Amino acid sequence: MGALHPGSLLADRYRILSEIGQGGFATVYKAQDLDRRKVVAIKQITLSQLSPQEMIEVTDSYNREIMYLSRLRHEHLPLIYDHFTDPENWYVVMDYIEGETLDELLVKIRHGRFPVAKVLAIGIALCKVLQYLHTRSPAIIFRDVKPANIMMNREGRLYLIDFGIARQYRPEQAKDTGPLGSPGYAAPEQYGKAQSTMQTDIYGLGATLQTLLTGKEPLDIQVEGMPPGVTIPKKLQTLITQMLEPDASKRPQRMEEVKQSLQHLKDQLTSERLKRTLAFTRDALEDKITEVVLLAGMLFFLFVFGLLFFDTPFWIPYLLLMPAIIIGRSALGLYQEMKEASTRPKAKETFAILWKLLRSSLLYALIAAFLLYCLYDSQQIDSPFQIPELLLLGLALCAGIIWSLSRLISWLSRLRTSRRQAHRQQAEEPPLQQQVHRPRP
Repeated sequence: MGALHPGSLLADRYRILSEIGQGGFATVYKAQDLDRRKVVAIKQITLSQLSPQEMIEVTDSYNREIMYLSRLRHEHLPLIYDHFTDPENWYVVMDYIEGETLDELLVKIRHGRFPVAKVLAIGIALCKVLQYLHTRSPAIIFRDVKPANIMMNREGRLYLIDFGIARQYRPEQAKDTGPLGSPGYAAPEQYGKAQSTMQTDIYGLGATLQTLLTGKEPLDIQVEGMPPGVTIPKKLQTLITQMLEPDASKRPQRMEEVKQSLQHLKDQLTSERLKRTLAFTRDALEDKITEVVLLAGMLFFLFVFGLLFFDTPFWIPYLLLMPAIIIGRSALGLYQEMKEASTRPKAKETFAILWKLLRSSLLYALIAAFLLYCLYDSQQIDSPFQIPELLLLGLALCAGIIWSLSRLISWLSRLRTSRRQAHRQQAEEPPLQQQVHRPRP
């Protein structure tokens, strides 16, 4: 009748595996559904310790969750499979979501806040599920959108949980029957001023997006202002400010409008990142284009004239190719280094530069040799590999992989530096401070 222990059997069907959380008047367990052969979550509400007022609240919350979730089907909502009671407890059996709430993730992630791109994706997903609730007949107002009521599983899918204070919208009703909601995330109308509507969830979503972007609670931001070091794109800041308007009529009127705005901002951000990446890649390749063209021309020349037009042994083009690349590229690089240097480098410095150029040129030569070999072998009718050729092929392949990885790491490092500089420049622009509205007494 009391707490459930691992291994115990509930309702002759559910094998308790472990306790996974407590909150309010409920304890949540992970269990094995022996009939369905799947893992589920069981919420246990114990009644024996409740006062009469708490009993009323728990009964209302329990009935809401059963009434709403049992008939809703959406990819971002958990399913309820069963509900039953015993003399001291009420139980709800639902989807087991292996993950964490956004509130828990904020504590663990770097800097204590999500990047803008991630927040936009989260916002779009929440708009979809809230829009689904708002378009039921009658409309369902969630009324408690906050990071603690949003779970993310290991695959990154979001789930809106805890329908304890959700309600149906009634056009004829002037205001809610009671003040319910989480401080900072609850809209002003939830405190007895008016009936909660779709704009109520828009307010909660705006406060949630703000928390994910800043890592701070809405009430803390109202008192202390925006935390230093946080940069929110101006258009996104403007949208959040509009969503947090105390006057519900000044907020976006439908969740679809918010979703379209967030999608537009996400597309813009993706486009800007792609442009920066392409520009960076172009700049990085401009220094190497001459080498690539010369290398391709040399391979073509040796292939056409050395292997097709003349009956020469295969090792002769190799002898021509590899030393030419090593010597030519090293000499050209040394000439450019000395030309750009403000003073003539000393012998030790010259040797260090030359040694660096020789090492990188060797990789170029091995890659070119491998490509030349592929061209040569493609023209042979029947040419079984010999041990020397296998060694050469393996060496060239390993060298090519090592060189490619080194270039990729170098490119990623420079790209990261470039993005940091772009972010720093953006941070220097004065962000549009969010307007802080306090409800009138």
